[in-house]
Amino acid sequence: NSRKFYNGSIKIFYKKSFCDNGISKIGISVPKRVGNAPKRNRLKRIIRECFRKNKFKDAGIDLLVYISAPYPPKRESVVTFEKGIRDGIILFFQQQLGPVK
Repeated sequence: NSRKFYNGSIKIFYKKSFCDNGISKIGISVPKRVGNAPKRNRLKRIIRECFRKNKFKDAGIDLLVYISAPYPPKRESVVTFEKGIRDGIILFFQQQLGPVK
């Protein structure tokens, strides 16, 4: 029943919500191999921010977001990595839910 979306280091598994009220839920999985606790927490904040800004709550689907790539060691690479995560989520919205508002 669930579908998958892959984009670089982000995987999104999604399916229609079982709730009658159409409220969406999100699960975020960032394994320890991605980095230490502050780095993992930062990625989770970035993911939650993307969903909050893109009006995800009323989409009527449940998501599991999984980050698979390790956090890069250099600062300029970190900015690129985090931008790739944001772009992957926005691309998911555009392909699966229509234009991002």
